[in-house]
Amino acid sequence: MTSRLSPTVRIVLLVAVVGTLAAAAHFSGIASSLTRERITAIADAWGALGVAAYVALFAVAEILQLPGAIFVIAAVAAYGPWMGTLVAYVGMNVASMAVFVFGRVIAGSALAEVTHPRVKALMAEVERAPIRTTILARGVFFVLPGIGYALALSSVRFRHYVLGSAIGLVVPSLLAAVLGEWALSLVPS
Repeated sequence: MTSRLSPTVRIVLLVAVVGTLAAAAHFSGIASSLTRERITAIADAWGALGVAAYVALFAVAEILQLPGAIFVIAAVAAYGPWMGTLVAYVGMNVASMAVFVFGRVIAGSALAEVTHPRVKALMAEVERAPIRTTILARGVFFVLPGIGYALALSSVRFRHYVLGSAIGLVVPSLLAAVLGEWALSLVPS
């Protein structure tokens, strides 16, 4: 359906949809209600299904452009530094995949179709090393939803994105384990 639209229109459509959803989350109070305590309480209340609820909530929050770091801190708070890190790692990966799929469904690989010379040069670099690009993007920018959307708009294949994200999110996950308790002491309860 959207492939009939020009790449520019598809990019604008994605920005409009994501912007509208993010604004709705902000103005409805959803964004401000996602605190470390609330996420931890949801994980605790759901018992064995708490991990599934946490991961699903993390994925929706990423699509809505809500901060992913609070989810990482909440996982460490709910499950302890090591199990919490594993849960956060799974959540980060699923959330980043959700963003990628959401962006790809709405706009396809619109950036790969843009004819501007600078965009084409950038896309050529991404195509040359899609896994490395994803590893670097995820390692540096953590779970920033904009990275997932940008890579969704490129020609990166889903499997390359998943592999690159899985590798790229290892270091941020380990940092969460090492710094998790310290970070929890900084965040007011």
